Amino acid sequence: MQIDKYDKLKERIVEQDFESRNKNLKNWLFTVSFLANIGSIFFAYFLVYPAFLKAVGTNLISGQFANIFAIIFTIIILAIFEIIKRIVVGNLSLDLIKTKWNFAKREVIWWSILTLSIIISSAYLSIDGAMNFAQTTKHQNILIENSIKTQADSLTNVYNQRKTVLINDNNKLRDSNTGLRKKIDQTPLTYRTIRSELQNVINQNLDVIQSNDNKMDGLDKELNSKIETIKKDQTTIINNNLRNNVGTIILFTFMASFIEFLIIFGIWYKELYDVKCLQLNEPKLEPIRLKKKRYITLLKFIYKEGLVGRDEQVMPGLKLKQMVKEKSNLLNPDKIIDEFFNDMDHLNIFKVIGKKRFTTVSYNEAIKKIQDFDDTLRLLENLE
Repeated sequence: MQIDKYDKLKERIVEQDFESRNKNLKNWLFTVSFLANIGSIFFAYFLVYPAFLKAVGTNLISGQFANIFAIIFTIIILAIFEIIKRIVVGNLSLDLIKTKWNFAKREVIWWSILTLSIIISSAYLSIDGAMNFAQTTKHQNILIENSIKTQADSLTNVYNQRKTVLINDNNKLRDSNTGLRKKIDQTPLTYRTIRSELQNVINQNLDVIQSNDNKMDGLDKELNSKIETIKKDQTTIINNNLRNNVGTIILFTFMASFIEFLIIFGIWYKELYDVKCLQLNEPKLEPIRLKKKRYITLLKFIYKEGLVGRDEQVMPGLKLKQMVKEKSNLLNPDKIIDEFFNDMDHLNIFKVIGKKRFTTVSYNEAIKKIQDFDDTLRLLENLE
C-alpha cells in the first residue's frame, strides 16, 4: 500500500471525529429539508388554492384578477406556515436533545403539543393536496363520458337516417292506402273485380309497412346493442382508471409523507449535529472562548471603547490588576492580566518601549485580531 493511500485511510477511518464524518450528511439533510418545504408547499397548493379561489371569486373579485390573487395569497400563506413549522420543529428538537428526550418538562410538553399540531396540519395539507394533484379519474371520466355520448349520438344519427327512409316509405304507403280505401268506398259493390284488386294493393302495402316496422325494430335493437357495448367498454375503462388512480394516489401520498419526514429529520439532525459538536469541542474551545471574551472586555476598557487611538500609552499593568481585583470576581487576576499583556504583545496590539507599553493598532483592529485569536492558537493543535 502506498503511503498516500494509507494516509487517506488513516484520516478517514481513525482520525475523523463525529463532526468531520457527519458534516456532509448534516449539510445534505438540512439542504434537502428546504427543498422538502418547497415540495410541501407544492402539494398543499392543490388543496388550499381552490378554496381561496372560490372564496375570493365569491366575496372579492372575479376573473383573472381573482386567480392571480388566490395564487399569490396561497403561496404566501403556505410559505409562512412552512417557516413557522421549521422554527417550531427546530425548537422542539433542540429541547429534546438537550433534555435527552425527557417529555416531562413543561417547555418540552408545550413545544411537543404545538409541534404535533403543526405537523398534523401540515401532513393533512400536503397529503390531501397530493391526492387532489394525483386525482385524475374525474377529469378522465368526464372525457370518456363525453366521448361515449358523441359516439352514441353519432350512431343514433346514422340509424335515425336509415329509419327515416323506412318511415317516409310507410307514410307514403299509408297515404296510398287511404286513397285506395276511398276509391273502394266509391266503387259500386257490383264492381267486385276492381274492388278486389284495390284491396289487394292495400294488403300489399300493409305487408310492406309491417316489414318496414320490423326492420325499424331491428334497427332499434341493433342500435341499443351497440350503445350497450360502448357503455360496457366505458365502464371497463372507468374501472381501470379507478384502479390506476388509486395507485397514483398512494404514490403521491407516500411522497407527501416522505417530504414531511425529510423536513422533520433534516431539522432534527442539524440540531443533533450542532449539540454533539458543541459537546465534543467544548473542552478545548471553551477556554479559548472565555479568554477571547475576557480579552475583548479588557481591550474595551483600555481603549475606552475607541477613545484611545494608535500609539497611545496603555494603562500600567499594576494599576489594571488592582482595578480588576476591585471590580471583578476573577480568580487569580494577576495571572490573567500577565497572560493578557503577553498575548497582546505577541499579537502586536501593544508594544513595549522602555518601561511603558503603547498601542500599535486602532481599537477596531485590536478587536478584529482578538476575534481571530482562536484560529491562531488552534494552529498548534495538530502538533504531535
